[in-house]
Amino acid sequence: MARTLSDLGVKLGIIGNNTTQISFDDLNTELGVSSETTRDLGGFSIAGISSLSTSDTTPDEATTVQFQMVPTDVAGSPGFTAWQASDLASTISHFTWGSSLGGVSFSSADYIADCTFPNVSANVLTSITLTYDDGWNPSMSGNVNVTVQNTGTGTGDGGFGAGCFALGTEILMNDNTWKRVETLEIGDVLKSVKIPTLPDGDEYGMYATWQGTQENIDNITMEPGEVVQTSIDYYYDHYKIKDADGNEILVTSEHPFLIKRYDGEKDPAGVDLSIFRFARVSELRASDKLVKSDGTLLTMHSIEIVVAEDEFVNVNIETNDSYIVKWGDTPFIVHNKGLD
Repeated sequence: MARTLSDLGVKLGIIGNNTTQISFDDLNTELGVSSETTRDLGGFSIAGISSLSTSDTTPDEATTVQFQMVPTDVAGSPGFTAWQASDLASTISHFTWGSSLGGVSFSSADYIADCTFPNVSANVLTSITLTYDDGWNPSMSGNVNVTVQNTGTGTGDGGFGAGCFALGTEILMNDNTWKRVETLEIGDVLKSVKIPTLPDGDEYGMYATWQGTQENIDNITMEPGEVVQTSIDYYYDHYKIKDADGNEILVTSEHPFLIKRYDGEKDPAGVDLSIFRFARVSELRASDKLVKSDGTLLTMHSIEIVVAEDEFVNVNIETNDSYIVKWGDTPFIVHNKGLD
């Protein structure tokens, strides 16, 4: 039976049943685009999965890499832009990501997925798979092979990496004063952050798939935390992140920030899709919001890779693994970096 515009309206959550009449003008209004935008049913149709795109086909163990589904257009269609911008592509239940390697985890997994690899004892060829089924387009599958690299970090016993925040970055101490990161000493007591349900552990793979709720954020508590290790080293490539007021912070790619992802987004039934999680700087998206120490959100203005050598400091905090860093006048929440 031929699919109709009303069928599409149901799948997009614009109308409740396919007996209700709907026009492309109605569709454009609901999707927030100009009524002059040319659309047809093919604009929301895809023929298959062309590829699973990634910038890193030889990822290191205990790291997170982003994969993106690239659809194959239906012949004669205007391209998959309308599909990509619709709820068909942003509803997580439409996507089933998987891996041939045990211990791999996925988060924020709509048509873009963050894949975290476990520690491995040797380099291992791994297939990343995706099945997509939205109830409108035909069910389709795709895969890509990557080789996970053993980097000698061991089997997950824990550890400590080097380099994170640039010299001059300020950390909140337990007495509510601020101290430059390079002046911290072992035994110093700072203000650590305890987040309900967050798994305990420094290694990124131990908490990368954690997804928090607003209730978790509302129930954050502050406790004394002790500096148990600190180191300073030179690093070349790093990131410069600016907020809307021009304040900037310099940080290496591996450091995890507490963020809110999908802020303000809802599924067709009106269910809030937003999640709280920790994401490494290299995984941040332009739409992500950083979480301040009071639970409110900070919008990033720009993220820039800096190709220049500079000194960076890493600290390890226990027993809670999260603490507070100052960005301009704004305190926000970060996590121990753990293993490289």
